[in-house]
Amino acid sequence: MELKTCNNGHIYDPSITPECPECAKMKGKTVPLDGGMDDYGKTEPIHKPTEPVNQGNNGHWAQVDQYGKVPFESEDYTPTRPVGYPSGKEEIGTVYPVTGWLVCVEGAAKGQDFKIHAEYNYIGRGSNMDICIPGDATVSRDNHAIIAYDTLERIFYFAPASGGSIVRVNGKAVLGNVELKAYDRITIGQSQFLFIPFCGEKFEWE
Repeated sequence: MELKTCNNGHIYDPSITPECPECAKMKGKTVPLDGGMDDYGKTEPIHKPTEPVNQGNNGHWAQVDQYGKVPFESEDYTPTRPVGYPSGKEEIGTVYPVTGWLVCVEGAAKGQDFKIHAEYNYIGRGSNMDICIPGDATVSRDNHAIIAYDTLERIFYFAPASGGSIVRVNGKAVLGNVELKAYDRITIGQSQFLFIPFCGEKFEWE
């Protein structure tokens, strides 16, 4: 079996179909005038990869094993989205302004900052989380913890969610919600973060 790559980056088997089946689907359909076919079918990493990844001829990004295969069953698979597709809170025409930050001071993401927006911010290792912590296998994929900013009382809160390990603030276990203060040290899994508020007594988005 010999695979071919069409002009638009799709891989297909010419012994099964004489032309690219993906391009055939597009016949008679319109595409954005400003984008043409250049990005059709291509994807990009949802989050900046923390380890080397490959971008194949078809424009799809994923970590691969020594045989060049994508380990779909592996947690190291790099989630992707269509090129130019808005992600998470970055919806078209909508702005979710920053209210504070978590800055990683210990752990795999050391040196990285994570934006906090108003209301609930779910924290986990998964790419669907509001705050995605990469590289720390001790952080649950979904909803390990939660941080919230109450725009009425102008207070930040932190609480555990459904994570597999206890979270801490300044070394003390958090079993319910606690109010956060500037430069509190938060422990999630094997990672530690400093909490930096932006909104509060001195500033609030109108």
